[in-house]
Amino acid sequence: MTSTRSMLSRLPVCALLLSAAGIAQGATYTETLTADPTAASTSSVVSGGTQFDFTFLTLNGFTPITVAVGDTVNLDITLTSPFSAPGDAVSGSINGYGVNLTGATFPAINTSSANNGISLLSAGSTVVSFAAGGNTTTSSQLSLFGNEYSVARLFDEVQLSLTVADLSGTASVALDSGNFEFVQSTPVPLPGSAMLLLTGAAGLGLYARPRRRLSMPA
Repeated sequence: MTSTRSMLSRLPVCALLLSAAGIAQGATYTETLTADPTAASTSSVVSGGTQFDFTFLTLNGFTPITVAVGDTVNLDITLTSPFSAPGDAVSGSINGYGVNLTGATFPAINTSSANNGISLLSAGSTVVSFAAGGNTTTSSQLSLFGNEYSVARLFDEVQLSLTVADLSGTASVALDSGNFEFVQSTPVPLPGSAMLLLTGAAGLGLYARPRRRLSMPA
């Protein structure tokens, strides 16, 4: 299993950022886990003109922990077989990688986490890493994600580190399970008839709207 040293080396920088943001430094927990891509569950949903295709891998070997704001959780997830994330030629498609951590008694609250680093690895070598950032969730879980424009990736290990930034006033939460999540979001093309109507309206000057710039995800 690949050493987590490279991931942990980023923690001092994040500690300074957390200190500047007023988040007290707390305990550090390390989980060494496995996940089986052949046992993945999938789902899809279309919302706001975008199709979201989800893949979930259950995290095995989780040691129950109780975390509070300022605590850090380091995860090293070894996949029992390589995971193949598809690329997509559709402009604007985005791939997201992350985890959702939860517990039997986790309350439904707003949570946020600081991202100390997410890396995908293959045979011990880094395939891609996502820069530090954050994630806010409204549900009974603590989540963290990194994303990029849709690129085909093949990896067999995931390393990440998160620091609990907010629990909506809750003193602590118990974590005893979770999943690795891959999601691909793809713009849904308009039906041909609707496209013709919009094209005709635009030609008459009745449908004029500036094109939004698509910024690269962090």
